[in-house]
Amino acid sequence: MPKARTTRAKYRVEAFSELEEKASKKKIDKNIEIHVNAARLGNKILEISNLSKAYGEILLLKDFTYIFRRFEKIGIIGRNGTGKTTFLNLITGLVTPDTGHFEYGETVVSGYYKQEDHYFKEGKRVIDVVKDIAEVVSPENKTKMSVSQFLNYFLFPPKVQQTPVEKLSGGERRRLHWLLF
Repeated sequence: MPKARTTRAKYRVEAFSELEEKASKKKIDKNIEIHVNAARLGNKILEISNLSKAYGEILLLKDFTYIFRRFEKIGIIGRNGTGKTTFLNLITGLVTPDTGHFEYGETVVSGYYKQEDHYFKEGKRVIDVVKDIAEVVSPENKTKMSVSQFLNYFLFPPKVQQTPVEKLSGGERRRLHWLLF
């Protein structure tokens, strides 16, 4: 076997040393701090009575009745197309039921984070997407801040603020969606 093949290439050893150095550096965790106005949650959360929904011949719900209780956690599971999203849309009022009614507690506010990605106009920069809504932002317990400061608050540094939205990662798009709504 030739001697050249038995020794490691110098560049590989150097590349390994660089990689090892980068991996051993301390990672700085950045946290997003969100202040939310909270209200006391009463005992009555949501009562659903005789809820039904169909799309043509496809029956998704029939006479569904349930009382959601305080501190209760539920999961909605099922195959694709069985009506999970439609059920959430019914509860939040985005879809009208065929029959049945809801009774919400006085302090209950409904909403959920949809699985669909929010549509952003092609070619728009991150900062422009937010400026389309407001030039100045007033978060809870804070003084007024510029859009750029607000984006920084959500871990969008000035360099990323100038980036077209379509070049953002999936997580960054979700974070942008989150701060808009």
